[in-house]
Amino acid sequence: MNYSFNKLSISELDEAAQFIANLNSKETHHIGYCGTEKDDILKALKEDFIHNSETTVVACFLEQTLQAIIGLDIDEDCAEVWGPFSINEDLERQHQLWGFLMEQFPEVTQFQFFINEHNILQQQFMNELQTQKTGEHLYLEIIRDTFEPVTTILSKSYEEQDFAEFTHIHTEAFPKTYYNAATILQKIKRSNTNKLKLLKSSDGVTQGYVYYEIDLGEQTAHLEYIAIASEYRGLGLGTTLLREVLTDIFSYEEVKGITLTVNHTNDRANYVYLKAGFQKKAILWSFEWNKDHHTNGK
Repeated sequence: MNYSFNKLSISELDEAAQFIANLNSKETHHIGYCGTEKDDILKALKEDFIHNSETTVVACFLEQTLQAIIGLDIDEDCAEVWGPFSINEDLERQHQLWGFLMEQFPEVTQFQFFINEHNILQQQFMNELQTQKTGEHLYLEIIRDTFEPVTTILSKSYEEQDFAEFTHIHTEAFPKTYYNAATILQKIKRSNTNKLKLLKSSDGVTQGYVYYEIDLGEQTAHLEYIAIASEYRGLGLGTTLLREVLTDIFSYEEVKGITLTVNHTNDRANYVYLKAGFQKKAILWSFEWNKDHHTNGK
């Protein structure tokens, strides 16, 4: 059979988006980085998968029929892998497509995968590639129509006198993270839809905080951090704070729903999300593959 392997042109991204949407709506083919709606997928492909007027998406064809796709969302030498997506069980073709991808993007050395627990075919591919499993994650969703807003808001917006207590709680809860306290404070100054809310005791001591970003253009919101000071945990404050935040987020008509990906093994934190109204959508497994590690034969 006449298989061919190509880097897709920009004009072929529409077909690629439909191919991904058809497969990603099924648990047995689901990849966590991607959505399930063609228009959303196509928008992401056009925004994040085109560099220097060329796509970062490769595909396998049988004659003129699309068989498999792998896309790379590249950041310097690292990439999040969209896929592999394949309409058949032929892992040999996937390995050939992976080899073709390596040739097309030699600058990328670290690859991250996000695969549904029911996607057995790609788990087998991860095993054959000798990737490292790095975690299990719970994929959660809440939509406006199922959320009951609270009527009393106890949390307050951040003020300068809160700096020390906020910084202490954030640093204790997230000692190694992508946004330190100073970065968060810079971000809330840049946009009034980047919000830092604090919950305080009756005597004014900060008990916890939440930082979130509302993206009206994308019609969604991102819950970046939520933490309760260690001495106030177990009192239901996390649920209180989260429900207040969701009430604020859904006050923006543009936002119809929110998705979250959290550590599947963090039962305490996950209980807070579920109690606040989030629904479990999937369990996703993360994997990492380092080209240099395999090139060196380690």
